[in-house]
Amino acid sequence: MNYWPRWIGDWKKKTSALSLAEKGAYGELLDHAYITEGSLPADKDALYRLAGAVGKDECAAVDKVVKLFFVPEGSSLKHPRVIEEIAKRKNYTDSQRDKANVRWGKADADGVIH
Repeated sequence: MNYWPRWIGDWKKKTSALSLAEKGAYGELLDHAYITEGSLPADKDALYRLAGAVGKDECAAVDKVVKLFFVPEGSSLKHPRVIEEIAKRKNYTDSQRDKANVRWGKADADGVIH
């Protein structure tokens, strides 16, 4: 996804206790999770590179954000809201494609022409 809905109220509520560095790390990790439509690597060095963390304090910010907001799943990390928003977007685009196919008489995903 090249876009994700950043609901300001939700963002403020979830990040109010974070430092500026932690908010930046969280934003960078969320951007990557959305653009890849899924998960982040669980490897700390890879996470630091994705977030652009180079110093000790920046790496600590990444560690804190991962601990607070991401869930380990195998060799990756997932963010429940990211997964939910991607699913919503997929449902929306699928329904819009189906509507367009009906309008223009194209076959749907099952090969049925309307």
